[in-house]
Amino acid sequence: MLGHAFEVRILGWFIASWSLGMDESLFVRLSRVTPKASETLKLQYRMCGPVNALANKLTYGGELECGSEVIEQATLQLPSLTSIEQEYADRPWLLSVIKPGLRHAVVFLDTSLLGAIKANHSEIDSDESNKSPINHLEAKLALLIVKALRGSGLPYDQMGIIAPYQSQVQHLKQAAVEIPEVEINTVDQYQGRDKEAIIYSCTKSERDGESTVAEGTQTILHDIRRLTVALTRAKHKLIVIGDSQTLQSFPPFAKLLASLEASQRYQLCPGRDQI
Repeated sequence: MLGHAFEVRILGWFIASWSLGMDESLFVRLSRVTPKASETLKLQYRMCGPVNALANKLTYGGELECGSEVIEQATLQLPSLTSIEQEYADRPWLLSVIKPGLRHAVVFLDTSLLGAIKANHSEIDSDESNKSPINHLEAKLALLIVKALRGSGLPYDQMGIIAPYQSQVQHLKQAAVEIPEVEINTVDQYQGRDKEAIIYSCTKSERDGESTVAEGTQTILHDIRRLTVALTRAKHKLIVIGDSQTLQSFPPFAKLLASLEASQRYQLCPGRDQI
């Protein structure tokens, strides 16, 4: 009985301490008390210009700069691209999405119009208390892109697939079991890492475009810091696969979609684009 009372007191102390600011890191607190003691790094030496520009629109307010012109102008190298054009002639969308060059460094592959295909390829774990989205369609698209990039001359170990949900990561790993060189992980596991090409599977795709997220509910898709971390893992090519109709419900993704130029979006259409 004494042990139980002690545990209750400790829990009460922890909750009280949390409410008094224990949820803040020491670095954040010191930065607020003495703002001149810290400085935001404004130069980066990883991302090419278009990826850097997207990061600025999402989070950095135009303050992030490429460390050199070489970094800014760097592009994906696909020496064997022409050799796969015949193989993928029935999937012109795929050749369009993997194109190298600065104009094609950022691509949003939109699945919102696929209707029945989308409905048949998205599911949620039956445990409603712990919803675990799995998007088979996005996984299939991601692996098609990976194989096309490899056929174009990009080594597997220079590609990465990121998903916000562990359930989608596990599904992707099972689907890509024959190509272990491709690093597939969550956003958190990718911090501090980078790849020539990053494919980001947004995963969440509601049937009929109706979001089940209650107003005021905070999910992993509401975290703009995680989204920024994921997108900035790409050095020269960023491909985001998602359902724009669903993603509009999440402010970070609504901001992402609004930040894209028309040339950076590819809308998959039933009857035109073979999956």
